[in-house]
Amino acid sequence: MCRNFYFPNIQSFSHGFGIAALAWADVLAAFAMYVMMNYLTNVWNLDTTHAAGIINIWNGITPALAIVFVVLVDTFMGDRYMLAFSSIAYSIGLGLLSMSTPPVLGPCHDYNEQCIGHTQKVLFYIALPLISVGMAGHVVSLPPFVDLQTKSENENENGRGAETEEGTKMLIQIPGLIILMVVMIAGGVGLSYIKPWSLRFGIPAIFSVVTTLLFFTGFLGYKPSKPEGSPLTTTLRVFVAAARKISQPIPDNPEKLYKKEDARSTNSLRFFFLFSVSFAL
Repeated sequence: MCRNFYFPNIQSFSHGFGIAALAWADVLAAFAMYVMMNYLTNVWNLDTTHAAGIINIWNGITPALAIVFVVLVDTFMGDRYMLAFSSIAYSIGLGLLSMSTPPVLGPCHDYNEQCIGHTQKVLFYIALPLISVGMAGHVVSLPPFVDLQTKSENENENGRGAETEEGTKMLIQIPGLIILMVVMIAGGVGLSYIKPWSLRFGIPAIFSVVTTLLFFTGFLGYKPSKPEGSPLTTTLRVFVAAARKISQPIPDNPEKLYKKEDARSTNSLRFFFLFSVSFAL
């Protein structure tokens, strides 16, 4: 009788806990970037336009990297290795951001423009792209990876697979949501009362290292996702093929088109119609 019920095991709990921990680092990293404007204007003494430009460039890099990572995940890496790569980048980036504050490696320990030397600027500008890599990797791979881990391998076996899947999903979601709420309160309220910038950036860095280590504790036990090819690759091929044949006239002969049953051309998006031209350049 007992075999008809699903009993969560310690390994499933630790795996779910390690995956859910990755979302916590996103919350604290988002807080660190949220206060970045104040840090640049108050400590670096940058004007608002200059500081906003730095933040806007960073905000533009993150979604651009996400598009690239989608192709890499679907073509080469898979979600598990992307999460490992991006989590390591996260930890290093937040660590360098904390080290870029004056008390750590600065010429003096005051939070003002005179204590921001060349070393601090180098660490800062290296940290921002690494944080973008971490955020983009988590945005791309964390949701599908969670879905993959909650899918049962025995979902067609007397209905037990659905019960197992629901139990595994609860193991991942419930502790993750509870601690995520705690982290959000701590990040949004608690860290705002911490005055030293080295701690404001250092606490998210330490938290990111801890969550990354939690993720790696169950790395070999996670279900790997196999790359199955990216639809973006097909879209890119359409653009490349149309660009190569842009100088070619659209033929009236249906035999020169791949799709012979409907060879009528239209004025709408005629550029992409060139993709169907079959004759060589």
